[in-house]
Amino acid sequence: MMPEEFLSFLQVEQMERDATIENVTELVRRIGTKQQGGNGSNDSDGGVYGLSRHDFARFVFGLKNTLVDPIIYSQYHDMSQPLSHYYVASSHNTYLTGHQLHGESSVDMYRRVLYTGCRCVELDCWDGKDGEPIIFHGHTLTSKIKFKDVAHCIAEHAFVSSAYPVILSLEMHCSVPQQDKIANYLTGIFGAKLVLPSEVESCTVLPSPEQLKHRVLIKGKRISSNSDSQDD
Repeated sequence: MMPEEFLSFLQVEQMERDATIENVTELVRRIGTKQQGGNGSNDSDGGVYGLSRHDFARFVFGLKNTLVDPIIYSQYHDMSQPLSHYYVASSHNTYLTGHQLHGESSVDMYRRVLYTGCRCVELDCWDGKDGEPIIFHGHTLTSKIKFKDVAHCIAEHAFVSSAYPVILSLEMHCSVPQQDKIANYLTGIFGAKLVLPSEVESCTVLPSPEQLKHRVLIKGKRISSNSDSQDD
């Protein structure tokens, strides 16, 4: 569904008379899927966005159309407690667009889940043949994407929908040299937003979401150079 068709749906079926093509085009760019062609919403990189069946369903069942009073979804909790005191909206196999055995992996999935409020995304990290760490569902036929492209995407979109911290859940299968490359990408791309061990090593409890606003945390385990198996 292209922006013009979506606008017609909003005006005719939803009776949102104040909807404009400008607003709808921006909404489609935020929640939609990049298309190969057509007359959709043009992004700065030349991509064209439209709404897939899943995008449309997510919009219809989203907070914009809820029957529940929106005040319920506003912040009303104390956000100054340790991070471990809260439930965290998390995504599993974030990179997958469909089937977990032979589906496509997409960098754009990270943008989409972050825009819907997800605060913990998963990155399954494997050695790339050209020395570049990759992300895909290991031991399957899913397609592969580069770790550095995902990191750039997260850095750009992490705090559009929320100021609270983003957790990168690393499922690490990389060799030590490519783990080092991942560490360099994380420090280089996220810079001062990245929480380093030296900042929290003296803490007796985890920092609070309020303290960690606009920060990026790493969750995962390193593989030892003495490991007998890359899957340990």
